[in-house]
Amino acid sequence: MLKYLASALILTACSTAFAADTTPKDAATLPEMKVAQEAIKAKEWAKAIDNLESVLRADRFSADANSLMGFALRNSGKWDQSFRYYNEALRLDAKHTGAHEYIGQAYLQRGNVIKAEEHLTKLTAICGTCDEAKSLATALADAKKNPK
Repeated sequence: MLKYLASALILTACSTAFAADTTPKDAATLPEMKVAQEAIKAKEWAKAIDNLESVLRADRFSADANSLMGFALRNSGKWDQSFRYYNEALRLDAKHTGAHEYIGQAYLQRGNVIKAEEHLTKLTAICGTCDEAKSLATALADAKKNPK
């Protein structure tokens, strides 16, 4: 009995030590996140993508990092990948206002007004007339005035 108890304690200690080494970081505190945000402001998409890849390796469950990755990929012309990251951000946080705005803008740029309207509806339900909803509403109104 003592032999089994000792084995169980050793296994528990090993798994706890392993878990501590694999605990995700908080993406917002990573230096790469700040560099990525600065790169996005400067429209340096490749630099932003590189840094966001590092952030997501450390914290793949960050809705913010996934949303920003979608934004950077969209602005670098990688549409399919951008939608994947936006959808992941929304899977992680269905009320992520930035991801709803960005994916709505992406749908507009691809000519899909209906999907953009769906995200505007969700945004309005989440935050009313927040900046993200206003931005997407303006873009949607412009798209309807000037269809592609």
